[in-house]
Amino acid sequence: MKDRDEENKIEDIEMLRKVQKENEEINEVPGGYYTIQLSEKGRLGCAPAQFHMKNFTTEGMIDLSMVQPEELPIKLADCLDDLIWEKDVSIKDFNEKEVIETLLKLYKICYSDKIEGLDYTPTEADWDYVADQNGGRETDDYKRAERNLKAKPLKFCLDLNKVKFNELPEDFHPTIRVRKANGNTYKFGVPRYGDAIVVANYTKKKWESQDRQYEAIGKILKFRDDSEKRWRNGEDINLRSLPDVPQKDKDAYYEYSRLKTKDMMRCYKALQLLEVNGVDTSHMSLDEKFKYADDPELDHSTYQGVLDFFQNQKFGVDNDVEITNPLTGQPGTYNYPFRVDVIVSAFYSSTSNTTTYEFE
Repeated sequence: MKDRDEENKIEDIEMLRKVQKENEEINEVPGGYYTIQLSEKGRLGCAPAQFHMKNFTTEGMIDLSMVQPEELPIKLADCLDDLIWEKDVSIKDFNEKEVIETLLKLYKICYSDKIEGLDYTPTEADWDYVADQNGGRETDDYKRAERNLKAKPLKFCLDLNKVKFNELPEDFHPTIRVRKANGNTYKFGVPRYGDAIVVANYTKKKWESQDRQYEAIGKILKFRDDSEKRWRNGEDINLRSLPDVPQKDKDAYYEYSRLKTKDMMRCYKALQLLEVNGVDTSHMSLDEKFKYADDPELDHSTYQGVLDFFQNQKFGVDNDVEITNPLTGQPGTYNYPFRVDVIVSAFYSSTSNTTTYEFE
């Protein structure tokens, strides 16, 4: 009887080891996936400290290169989710700074440690340099140089080895408590990349008919505005030949734009709102949240204060980067506003220097 019990124990142990081995094989990250470690180490409550991704597919790159700007958040989120190995990790839960850091690190692994051809906006110090080189700001030479710089933007190369990332403190709390003078309290969460998708779907459904109504007017006004800017920068453009829009239609378009933007901000505010005077709103539907987000106490200045408070918290990629100034040729620090769409465009306009090819 004792021998039989021992045999059963051995069989149980062997079975346990077999199950453990099978689980390890299932959970093993396959080749082609790269480890992505984020600087905020999961303390933001959005992205995990570490996960695994593969590179973009050709089909994914084609889709992203052809997508309209307003649809990029939706398409990009779906595309990136397909690249992540962990099924419980979604880019929609990331903060935008985490998305930017993810893209920068994936680019460095799969393509290069440098991103070429980024737009450079001259600083005030740069314009002082141009003035010194051309006899002051009132000279014809300076004005000519100014027109040339504005007509053909400068480009710079970003060395990803020199990009710095800010870490969050260990005791960081990813929520903001707002207390009003009358005693009302509100709690807001971290903005997430998926919020933009919810807002895009919401506004598309609600504003679809108005979007179609004002689409043509918007294109004409944008074309005229772009042409006038190029004319002011010295380009030879006949302004009289540009199409125009009657003032009545302009006013109607700008009012439509104002109301739509206002509605979008209302939606973002509702999505970030987690609690109102002790009432948990985090799991409510968007329509239910609107009832609380429309509280007069949550006016524009209050919500803007929430956004500024988050923005002032340093984490993720540091916008101050070390570059070679494309105007002066000298090394220096430049404040570069990293954007998701710009980094994505670097993927489908670059070729990998981490891979070699040869005829055999």
